[in-house]
Amino acid sequence: MELSIIIPIYNTELFKLERCFASVKNIIGPEYECLLIDDGSGFVVAEFCKEYAEKNQNFKYIRKLNRGVSSARNEGIIRAKGRYIYFVDSDDEIIPSFFCNITDIANEPDLIFTDLILVDENRKSRWSGITELSYEKIIERMIMDGKLNGPYAKFWKTEFLKQNNVMFDEQMVSGEDAFFLLSCIEYKPKMEYINVDTYFYHKEIKSGENRIAKDPQQCVEDCQKKYYKILTCIEKGRYNKKQKRFLNIKEVEQLIRELFDLQMTMVKINVLKPEIQDDFVQIIDDLDKNDLKQISIKNKLRVNIVTKTNMNLKKTIANLRKCYIRIKGLG
Repeated sequence: MELSIIIPIYNTELFKLERCFASVKNIIGPEYECLLIDDGSGFVVAEFCKEYAEKNQNFKYIRKLNRGVSSARNEGIIRAKGRYIYFVDSDDEIIPSFFCNITDIANEPDLIFTDLILVDENRKSRWSGITELSYEKIIERMIMDGKLNGPYAKFWKTEFLKQNNVMFDEQMVSGEDAFFLLSCIEYKPKMEYINVDTYFYHKEIKSGENRIAKDPQQCVEDCQKKYYKILTCIEKGRYNKKQKRFLNIKEVEQLIRELFDLQMTMVKINVLKPEIQDDFVQIIDDLDKNDLKQISIKNKLRVNIVTKTNMNLKKTIANLRKCYIRIKGLG
């Protein structure tokens, strides 16, 4: 079998499931299986998925206890029989026209990058382009723009993942996608990039807020965990001293932006408790002071806002940020 498509599902709206499954059904060519990993959904969603699998022989329904999206994806990896794995979220779609060519790729790379189309409030933008495929360049891209971070629009060689025990971190509730890619890249996979769109990513702000509301403290810890993972990857790369210094500072800036955005969302949904505020401050305190001196003025301002305990100030900034995002059409 050439391909295992893994779809984790938890109480997704039925019209989104139908949209997602229909896009997979349009695959023509390679022998494939579509694993519907039901992570403890309610009766209606569970029955819909079960009946869909019964009516479509390429689809297989697998029910498990609710343990989160990472656990569901890991279940899919364990059960996958295809030569390659392709991850799809249940509220997204694939663009199946390229999938027929997966068997024609020479040299059987361990990781194949393709492109995706971001769909946000009925606007579409293409996330594309990898100028150089090397360990060092992939790490740089992950630090500089984050567009490679998700598991989407990538074909992962099943044997490579299983041999190296590359799995999703089930303790993380945010940032687990980038962490998974970093864990894979650390093993220096043979990589290839194909300039073709294979995925529609439907951006939904509410889903991110729900994760934060469910376990805000873990989200803060996840930011720091991913930060240290990237520092480890930088250290393993063939960079000179100047390049490492530059990337370390850029990653500090990336962490600060993530902490700021996370904290402002917590203020917005009213889950920023004193003990969580202390966690933010501790992460900033743990950063290298020389690195902090080199960050941009904008990020120094973010540090100041994040570490302040004045909740009225934070609420004002959060409201201004909300207006800015709305005006820019970013959410």
